Amino acid sequence: ELIKEKFGSVCRVYIRCDLDNVVKEYFQRWMIENNPTDEVKMIAGSDHMVMFSKPKELCSCLQKIADKYS
Repeated sequence: ELIKEKFGSVCRVYIRCDLDNVVKEYFQRWMIENNPTDEVKMIAGSDHMVMFSKPKELCSCLQKIADKYS
C-alpha cells in the first residue's frame, strides 16, 4: 500500500538513457522533477533498452547504487 508517510522511506535513483527514443529527454526530466530521487545517473550512449544497448555499463551502475544505498 502506498501511503504518504512511507513514500519517501526507500532511496530512489533514476537512471537516464540519453539516446532513448521512447521516453524523450524532456519527459525523463519531468519524471525526475515530479518524483524526486536521491540521485540521477546517466548511461551515455544508451537507448530505451539499456540492458541490451549498454549491459556492462548498466550492471556497473546498478552495482554502484547497491553499494551506496545498502
